[in-house]
Amino acid sequence: MRWVKKNNIEFASIIPALPDIAPPVPASQMIPEWFKKLPLDLQQDNHKPFPIMSSLIKDLNLHTIKKCPAVVDYFTEGYIIPFWCDMLIQRVGETFHFETNFSDDNGIGSTLEFHDEQQFSTYPFERNDYRRAVKFTSPWFFWTPPGWSTLFLQPQLHPNKDFTLFPGVVETDTFHQVNFPSVWHSEGERLIKRGMPFLHVIPFKREKKNLVISKWDEKHDHAIRDESFKLRSKMTGGYRQINKNRFQ
Repeated sequence: MRWVKKNNIEFASIIPALPDIAPPVPASQMIPEWFKKLPLDLQQDNHKPFPIMSSLIKDLNLHTIKKCPAVVDYFTEGYIIPFWCDMLIQRVGETFHFETNFSDDNGIGSTLEFHDEQQFSTYPFERNDYRRAVKFTSPWFFWTPPGWSTLFLQPQLHPNKDFTLFPGVVETDTFHQVNFPSVWHSEGERLIKRGMPFLHVIPFKREKKNLVISKWDEKHDHAIRDESFKLRSKMTGGYRQINKNRFQ
C-alpha cells in the first residue's frame, strides 16, 4: 500500500496485455454515442421581426440535456473499465453456457461464476430472468489511498438489456480484489465484446457525516433566493459560474 500516493487510484491487471488492449479510462472518454449525437439546442421557429434566430439568440435558446451540468458531470466522474475479452453467452431457460477463446487455466478474467438463487431469494426477478446470479470474475485489482473507498456500478445511461450488475462499495485502501455479480435477463445468444463499457468506478473519500433534517426557515429562504438570482442573472452558464466562484 505504501506505493499508492495521496492523489492516485491504481488499477493493476494480472493479465500483462490488458493494460495495452483494453485499459480503464476516464469516464469522459466513454460517453455513449446517443449522448454525443444529441444536439445542444432545441429547434425553434425563426419568428419575425423578433426574436430572430441569430447566432446570439441560439446561444441563449432552450437546450437539451446535453447542456445539463448534472448529466455532463456524471458522464465525466470516475473511470470506465471496458470488458476485457469477447465472451459468448448462450441461454435457454435455466440452461446457461458461456465461452471465450481462453482455456480454463487462464483463470480470473475469462470465467463466470454463479450464486444460487437462495442467496438472494427475495430479489424481485422479472419473469424471464435467469434465477442464479451471474458473477463476472475480474482481471483488475484496485488500490486507493488511505481513507478512500470505491463505488462500483454499471455505467448508467449506457443502454444494456442483457444484464444488470449489482452495485457495491469496497474499501479499496485495504481490500483490492473485486468481482461483479449480476442478474442476467436475455435469452438466446449474446456476445459481450472486448472494449464494451462494463463498469463505472468512482473513488470517494470516507468521511463521517451528520444527517440534519430541518424545517424551512428564513435562512433557507435567503439562501435559495440568493442562489436563484446568481443562476438567472446569466442567460446561460450560471450554474458553472456559481461553482467556479465558490473556490475563488
